Amino acid sequence: MTALLRGPKGIADVMMPGFTSGPATPHPKGYYSVEQTLFKYHAACYLTHASIEAINALRSEHDVGLDELKSMTLFGNPGHATVCNIPNPKTGLEVKFSIRHCAAMALDGADTSALETFNDANANAAKYDEARSKITFEPVESMHSMEGRVAIELADGRGLEQSYDASIPAQDLNEQAAKLTAKFQSLCHPAIGAERSNMIHQQVMNLESADSIDALMKAAQ
Repeated sequence: MTALLRGPKGIADVMMPGFTSGPATPHPKGYYSVEQTLFKYHAACYLTHASIEAINALRSEHDVGLDELKSMTLFGNPGHATVCNIPNPKTGLEVKFSIRHCAAMALDGADTSALETFNDANANAAKYDEARSKITFEPVESMHSMEGRVAIELADGRGLEQSYDASIPAQDLNEQAAKLTAKFQSLCHPAIGAERSNMIHQQVMNLESADSIDALMKAAQ
């Protein structure tokens, strides 16, 4: 069974060339590897997440929005230019790989955790097209692929700056749970309804103390 993970052409071999397996914990008091999982909170390319998170932090702290934007610079790894920098996306799928468009939607307060946010209408929305013209991507060799820095100039002359590293596992597990819950609800509510989604969520959150998974399976049927 472990060959699937670490054998020739296994997940580790394909996704992490040069991977060397090791103990589940670095030392007896360390975290289990699974506790260092990185989650996708946004329905876009993971390389856009650091910029989105930085912008969300600025929106929350300074109560700013898209209509106040004069200019924005996104700093990131040069690889972003060929992975997630589609200049003029025309479809929802292309928006997922357009860091400048994602930045515009984030500053606008769009729910970037929801699949339906990444639709053709938003790809061609005039307000986002205008915002992209004010946003530039600046490659920085010293930044790794999951790191981002955002510098915003507002119409009133204020300058805001924020950095975020999406390679660092969350330390605030309550905040992590809230983000995952928001994403779960945004994905499941349209598909199975709020009532069933909430039932499944409740059962998942109670798994640690559950005697069996019967209630979860019943809710998910």
